[in-house]
Amino acid sequence: MITQAVQKGNVDVPDSDIDKEIAGVELEASSSGGLKAVLEAQRLTMSEFRSRVKLQLAVKKILADKIK
Repeated sequence: MITQAVQKGNVDVPDSDIDKEIAGVELEASSSGGLKAVLEAQRLTMSEFRSRVKLQLAVKKILADKIK
């Protein structure tokens, strides 16, 4: 349902925004063995993680537009 809303809203999330978000997560994960270790523990590939980050950023954009 959320994915459909993102697609319907034609929300564009640039790769640079995704990369910036992932860089922040990598920094936070450094104390836990790094992002790769965290992804392995959650059984996620980097591609799946990027997709999730993109979806989260798209949802934030939709909500920000609704709140304004």
